[in-house]
Amino acid sequence: MTFLAQGLRSCRHLTTLNLKCNRIQAEGVKIFVNVLELLLDLEKLYFEGNDISDKGIEALAISQERYTNIHTLCFDGLKVCSEKRKGFHDTTKNEVCDAIKYLINDHILNFKHFCLDINDIKLLADSCTNLQILNLESNEIDSDGVTVLAEGLKCCKNLDVLHLGRNRIGDRGLKSLSKCLEFFCNLREFDLWLIERRLG
Repeated sequence: MTFLAQGLRSCRHLTTLNLKCNRIQAEGVKIFVNVLELLLDLEKLYFEGNDISDKGIEALAISQERYTNIHTLCFDGLKVCSEKRKGFHDTTKNEVCDAIKYLINDHILNFKHFCLDINDIKLLADSCTNLQILNLESNEIDSDGVTVLAEGLKCCKNLDVLHLGRNRIGDRGLKSLSKCLEFFCNLREFDLWLIERRLG
């Protein structure tokens, strides 16, 4: 990965960097962070499916404020699980959500399988008014979470795609979401597959 990172320094006009499923760990992230600062045209960054630890996420979060052109950030299936308990370190999720606040042109966010809690959802919804595509599939979002999300997304006038499948939305959450659909006048794709309504 060191050789790849070195080579990328010459690709100053790179707009998309896909590093999915490469077993990249914290030290690897730090190497790429130094390169990313040179890629001023970078718009899409895919880091999902890697063995990134808290330190790797922190390195990305600290540097994220310099990537002003990025509008697509994917952490689908990011492997930063705690060894002591199921789920993600709270500090890790906070670092990622903090990074989102620096994405000035954030249009696409993929947080599938990220175990977001209600505070994370609120932060994402409140911070991302330019969103066009939001994927929160398989996050164990319940009725309260989707109510918070729906309220925050009212400001996302350009929302084009919304994926909320495989969450515990419930009837109460579905009702809250339905009331907010009038604000999503540009919505073209709406995914609610396998929502557990009986838990609402």
